[in-house]
Amino acid sequence: MAGPRSRDGRHRVKIGIDLDDVIAVCAVPYLRRFAEEFGVDLPDEREMGWHLLRTMDERVSAAERDRFRIKLYDGNFFGGLDIYPDCPAVLEQLVNAGHDLYFVTARAERRRMITETWLREKGILEHAKAVHLKPMGDFNPDFPRGR
Repeated sequence: MAGPRSRDGRHRVKIGIDLDDVIAVCAVPYLRRFAEEFGVDLPDEREMGWHLLRTMDERVSAAERDRFRIKLYDGNFFGGLDIYPDCPAVLEQLVNAGHDLYFVTARAERRRMITETWLREKGILEHAKAVHLKPMGDFNPDFPRGR
């Protein structure tokens, strides 16, 4: 059985698109704030990525990193992120091709308002059928790591 077709007769696809570091530049501003908070040096921006946090164990405990992340995310961090320059045009092409787009993110449900406001301000919320966030209570920093 064939699935739904787009306007031009091709198969219509449902596409889930992550927000942070896919649509939004996230790692670099996060790591800059981290470096400011804990007084650590960072490499050149081209070499920056989430992998750097694994090198911080001796300087910043996992508990301190969790507290920092929660405090940062509970502020306006997500509202200040930039999107990649080609993002709006690519999303528009996908929608014009008849595909259904869904934004998915590990951001907590309690951050829905700031996330959807940010998407609207960036002019891309209207491209998605829905925004899916992580359910409430899905993170507990007291749980042991490596589960």
